[in-house]
Amino acid sequence: MIKQNDAAAAMTNPLHGRFADVEVDERSRQLFRDGLLIPIEPKPFDLLCLLIRRQGEAVSKQTLIDDLWDGRVVSDSVIARAVTKLRRALGTAAAPAIETAHGYGYRFGGDFHPLPPAADPASATAPSPTAAATAPRTSHRNRSAGARTAGWLLGGLMVVLMGWMGARVLIEADQPTVGTEPKQPTIAVLPFENYSEHPEATRYLVDAVHENVLTHLSRVQDLRVISRTSVERYRDSQASVPEIGRRLGVNHVLEGSVQRIGQRLRVNAQLVEVATDTHLWVDVLDGELADVFEIQSQIAQHVAASIGATLRPTEVQAMTQVPTTDASAYQAYLQARDELRRDGTGRASLFRSQALLDRAVAEDPDFALAQATLARVHTFTHWFGYDTDPRRLQQASDALDAALGADPNLAEAHLALGLYRAAGFRDYIGALAAYQQAELRQPGAADIKHYMASAHRRLGQWEAAVSMMQSAVTSDPENLSLLADFAGLLRGLRRYEEAAPLYQRLAALDPDDPFKRIDHAMFIVESRGDTAPLRRVLNDIPADVDPGHSITYMRYIAAAWESDLERAAALINRYPRTWLPASGGLGRTPRALAQGLMAVLRDDPGAGRHLQTARDHLETARQSQPNNPGFEADLALVAAGLGDKLTSLQHGQRALDLMPVDVDPVGYSDVATRVAMAWALAGEQSRCLVLLEQLYRQPFGPSIQFLRLHPVWSPLRGLPRFQQLLGQ
Repeated sequence: MIKQNDAAAAMTNPLHGRFADVEVDERSRQLFRDGLLIPIEPKPFDLLCLLIRRQGEAVSKQTLIDDLWDGRVVSDSVIARAVTKLRRALGTAAAPAIETAHGYGYRFGGDFHPLPPAADPASATAPSPTAAATAPRTSHRNRSAGARTAGWLLGGLMVVLMGWMGARVLIEADQPTVGTEPKQPTIAVLPFENYSEHPEATRYLVDAVHENVLTHLSRVQDLRVISRTSVERYRDSQASVPEIGRRLGVNHVLEGSVQRIGQRLRVNAQLVEVATDTHLWVDVLDGELADVFEIQSQIAQHVAASIGATLRPTEVQAMTQVPTTDASAYQAYLQARDELRRDGTGRASLFRSQALLDRAVAEDPDFALAQATLARVHTFTHWFGYDTDPRRLQQASDALDAALGADPNLAEAHLALGLYRAAGFRDYIGALAAYQQAELRQPGAADIKHYMASAHRRLGQWEAAVSMMQSAVTSDPENLSLLADFAGLLRGLRRYEEAAPLYQRLAALDPDDPFKRIDHAMFIVESRGDTAPLRRVLNDIPADVDPGHSITYMRYIAAAWESDLERAAALINRYPRTWLPASGGLGRTPRALAQGLMAVLRDDPGAGRHLQTARDHLETARQSQPNNPGFEADLALVAAGLGDKLTSLQHGQRALDLMPVDVDPVGYSDVATRVAMAWALAGEQSRCLVLLEQLYRQPFGPSIQFLRLHPVWSPLRGLPRFQQLLGQ
């Protein structure tokens, strides 16, 4: 480790070496990949060199400020932006070497190998095949407990995601090279029947046996396993096993039952081949209640062997691992998991789950699965705005440290780490690296693929996002939430013809859910500009059906799209909550802002009162989240409604600065659309049109139909430039 002053070292001993697929030459201040120059800004380059000089050491943010910004006062977001730009320049293979030391700073975790001085850095060429073959590989390292959260990933971070085709370079010696194998065996594990004397008292246990067998099988690389959400739809189904198998697109189905008698457990399992409707394997496994983990493991191993899947040592090891020996802790975890399944993003559900998980980890601090789930709960509680105190993220970090410390190979812990990075810090490159580690350990899990697609989407890697989402849907074909997200991705990319069948499929899978019909109708408004289907769907919903007042809110949205301002105002006045539904990570919008804007558009003199209330709510919320771009964009709207053009411009520009397009294209489109609305109302037509023209070329920007129909754009309607935009 180099200990001398970094600036002095750069002058007397400039770096020249390689890590992953990147060559660093500090003399010319350039990066190369395969002999080609990598564009990089000065500050991210300096950051890279500083971290390399302190290889393996966590460098504090204050040290970075002192060395790179000469001690000037800069915010954490400035440092984070420099790190994001650096990771983007380094690319998929090298970026994971820039590790985040949570709550402290950053660390270079790669292996930097010095190269002999070159006469002309610009003439560097790609290494010969021999040199590439003999180059040292990234080594696995042990980290101190204090660096555990970032450090557990290092051994696998040199795995390269081979583009959006999804081919993986596998790190385990017992994993074969991908080749042209026969058709992959596929299986659906149906919910197990509960034959216990007291079914309600054993519900959590029976569901856990089913899900754990499914999870064990999803760790097998040679298997494609249908995820829990899709098979759950066939609980108590009257359809035959072959019919269910055909609907889910699998060639095998596992069904079973669980019976608890006192402290004894009996599990019956039957593996059915769909094409012939014959049993390939049937067994009854008896044991003590404490043997439940061994029974689950035996079933998964028998099933995998019966359908010809090769089990690797790492997969067997994961199947046979016991998550906890504390029965009370396991029961609390199962209750929390059940709570999250029913409403995983609701405020009350998250807080109830936290209480159960707190109890589980208090009784067994080394219960890695409970710690990982607790980290997710803390992360989501912060992301959805239920508790924006920074200490909430610290609690998530602590739980992650405990989970990865107890089991560094737990897929769920790496998934939770990815969510923490994405939702806590918008570090989508770091999140993707963690998700890839989770996928290596559980390749059949649709939720991991779903989150990988989300990270690709946030990074603007659109085709990779679509490809990964397709892979997730293949593993979970009847997951309504997943299908809705896939449809939303295609809709945001304005690939309306591809999205339309997904909305139709959603409505067919759940014809009784009014929200699926509303989503489909809103899609028609956005893609075609036809509001009639939306009006019909909302009119068909009985007045007393209004869960969480969400139907009232959707009626307000529909009225605004149709420029029925009187009805829109009446509906938003009837909405009883202080805050409108949350937009994850961007904060919530106060109802008073919507009331004020409707009043402004109607020339209602009461607009000022609503807007002042909105400003008070936003300023209070901003105290705990001073750098939230959503709050800044809403304050720009408030100022525009109050006729304060200068303040609207200031808040709008700050919102754009806090959410640059290269950091989060999706979040940028949301924020920039709100800012454009503010500047339209403020009379800043030229600035507004520049923003809208950019957003039109940007995925997830406002649709042409939104610009054409929504009354907030009324001040622009007579402008030829706006009409030209609509004509595109």
